[in-house]
Amino acid sequence: MALYTSYYTRQLALRPESAAQTQSEEGVKVLQQAVPWRTVDATSGYLSWLASRRLGSTLSAHAFSGAPTGSLALLPPCAWPDCPAWGACATLAAQAPSKTRSSVNAMAWSPDGRRCLSGTAAGEFTLWGGQTFQFESILQAHEVAVRCLTHTRSGSFLLSSDDGGTVRFWRPNLELIKSWSAHGEAVRALSCSPGDLKLLTASDDGLLRVWDFARVKCEQSLAGHGGDVR
Repeated sequence: MALYTSYYTRQLALRPESAAQTQSEEGVKVLQQAVPWRTVDATSGYLSWLASRRLGSTLSAHAFSGAPTGSLALLPPCAWPDCPAWGACATLAAQAPSKTRSSVNAMAWSPDGRRCLSGTAAGEFTLWGGQTFQFESILQAHEVAVRCLTHTRSGSFLLSSDDGGTVRFWRPNLELIKSWSAHGEAVRALSCSPGDLKLLTASDDGLLRVWDFARVKCEQSLAGHGGDVR
């Protein structure tokens, strides 16, 4: 509880004095002024890139200007093939505490980029808004710590794994479809084939396993690694 108090106390200290004041000189309580949430629109750079993109070689792309006015033409990293660092975000936009104080082991953005899903050591999924960074919902998804989160290539399904070697399929609305034990130890990585026909799992037991996505059946086990596969 002290962690929650300290965080929100710091936020209150950053407010203007008029907003933090809850009592008038006569001792009568007044309504506290609303503090607007900061909204970050991450789509503006992609829209500018799509509007200015032309057919032809990428070498003709204009260079990024270091002047303050250059921020108006800031594009995503994929728009700068010669120097992706020009589009890297290096400024902290916001921070938000989770409901349960446990480490965040995995994160995955939704295919449309509007929401972010985090998996914690308590086995919970926490859904966050991608623009206002507000908490939206929480779900007890696994019995042990979540280790990996990823979407299929088509974006139709969400895959998750945990410390117990369990892999689960979810719909975009976080409805559980399938759960099975893929390994005897923690599954650290998940990867789908380009056509979403196969699924590859990597575990601390030193094995890589190839699964048929539709039948959820192991087709091949690769034991070439001598230790944990991450």
